[in-house]
Amino acid sequence: MRTGYVIPVDDGVVGPTALHLAVRCGSLDAVACLLNHCANVLLTDEQGWSAVHHAAYYDQQRILRMLVRRNTSMIELQTSNE
Repeated sequence: MRTGYVIPVDDGVVGPTALHLAVRCGSLDAVACLLNHCANVLLTDEQGWSAVHHAAYYDQQRILRMLVRRNTSMIELQTSNE
């Protein structure tokens, strides 16, 4: 029986990641689970937004605090969209 596995998260597919979707929906448990399994918080979607941008836009304050506590530099993260 396998006890763990790695889910590839950067496979060149453009679009929101599982973390982006969990943040948008406001699922604190899902975000915590993804972060505990090393989800890349710096990956951006097709708009150049990372998870922290989605949290701010969708007014997910608890998730925004969780993300910033994990990495305080995220508070000043710029979008990659021009």
